[in-house]
Amino acid sequence: MKPISPEEARSYLQRWSVATEAERREVRETPIEVKLKQVASLMASAGLFRDPERAASKDEVRMRWVKIRQAYGFE
Repeated sequence: MKPISPEEARSYLQRWSVATEAERREVRETPIEVKLKQVASLMASAGLFRDPERAASKDEVRMRWVKIRQAYGFE
């Protein structure tokens, strides 16, 4: 990867600063009704992304931690 000059770094950071401020302004100006609809949509779609394999793996890891805590007397 080619190193960047201090001027290029400042320019890069300035662009990100402008983008961040635009995003903050957009979020501030979004009506609460829209925000609530967005949250409701995300919550309603959560089931679409569940992976049964991952859930089983998560349960396995959880059981390992239970065994570790029991071995060390934390449960």
